[in-house]
Amino acid sequence: MAAVQFGDIPDPATGRPIEPNVVGAGHLIEVIAMLQEKTKGNLTLEEQRALDNSITELRFRFAQTVEKETPA
Repeated sequence: MAAVQFGDIPDPATGRPIEPNVVGAGHLIEVIAMLQEKTKGNLTLEEQRALDNSITELRFRFAQTVEKETPA
């Protein structure tokens, strides 16, 4: 869903591209981070790595997008 919010992939419900929603993407990233915190110690190593990698990639993508949209 964060990729949809970034406008990287079309809306799964309609198949149409949507305008990027950086605020929405940031909110989803924080929800995933909250889930990471709440599940700490209850995940397999593979699950933890997948979650860590996903959050890292999404945060990097968020930072890139914000930097691009911020006027110099």
